[in-house]
Amino acid sequence: MGKSINHNTAAEQEFAKLELLLAQTASDTVNCLKVLKGNLAEYDSRHGLHFVNTSKSFMRSDIRAAKDTASELRHLANQISKSKTPSESEITAARSKMNATSDALTDLKKIGRAYDEKNGKEKGITA
Repeated sequence: MGKSINHNTAAEQEFAKLELLLAQTASDTVNCLKVLKGNLAEYDSRHGLHFVNTSKSFMRSDIRAAKDTASELRHLANQISKSKTPSESEITAARSKMNATSDALTDLKKIGRAYDEKNGKEKGITA
């Protein structure tokens, strides 16, 4: 019996760590996307792009998709934290949403590169 109690305590501690990690990852992602939006607006302004062909408008839907996915990840983290013992489906959903968040950020990077190529800009950050 002692091993069972220790195993349950260890599992609960691991799920608590998982919930914190998922919530922190989701929050960090949302915050980075907010900063990205602001930086894109600043970039557009600095380069005289006000209405047509702005980087912010080019990437808007992909930023929104990444932000929505990160928000869903945060929601799953909250569900896991409220469960006494998270189910296999909750864990699978969290893993899936974590991968979806990663994929959304990868897509965002590709869209940024496409914008740079379309507009003759060098890859990477420019002043």
